[in-house]
Amino acid sequence: MNNTFMTLYGRPIHQAVTTSSGTGLMISIPGTIGLIWAGWGADFLPPFSAGYVNLLGVLLIIPVTTFAAPYGVKFAHALPRRKMEVFFGVFLLVVAARFLFGMLG
Repeated sequence: MNNTFMTLYGRPIHQAVTTSSGTGLMISIPGTIGLIWAGWGADFLPPFSAGYVNLLGVLLIIPVTTFAAPYGVKFAHALPRRKMEVFFGVFLLVVAARFLFGMLG
């Protein structure tokens, strides 16, 4: 939503994407703490879980995103502004379609 509102109010798409990345980090930390707290002691969790957070998944995701993030940044900054806007718009349409199909079926 941050990308959408920032571009709606005239911010360049590249700046909107960058700001959203930082906002995502600020949201994910308390979200992770909340999922650990809410799921603490829950039954039938997979091994290596702290609440509803699987630590094995975390250990796999962190190095992959750390490795891939610089390439994503280079790719995003190599795209012209209009192509980036179209790319993001198509992404939003795909997400909306998945939500719609998930609700209907």
